[in-house]
Amino acid sequence: MSQDDYETLHTDSFTIHLLACAMAGFMEFCIMFPIDTIKTRMQPLEFRGDTNILKYLRTMTKKEGTFSPLRGITPIAIAAGPAHGLYFANYELVKKNLTGLVNNPRYDFI
Repeated sequence: MSQDDYETLHTDSFTIHLLACAMAGFMEFCIMFPIDTIKTRMQPLEFRGDTNILKYLRTMTKKEGTFSPLRGITPIAIAAGPAHGLYFANYELVKKNLTGLVNNPRYDFI
């Protein structure tokens, strides 16, 4: 895809932004949640010098089960999609409207 093709994509739709951002937010939380869980559990261990992430992950999965880093992901994943979708879709909408004002000679004082 060339730069010209990219510039002609129809991305002004609020619905497109809403869905794209919702999917991106959902995926971001699903990928980062296990890492954040491990990081949060390791923070008290820093004082002892136990900071090997892979070692802690192995210990955690042996003691608590394979899916222990994913425990509690469901409510966050359900909320992340709509939250990111609404936030960034509204951001794009406001950006589009303000850009129209700034580029309008009638509002040259902005």
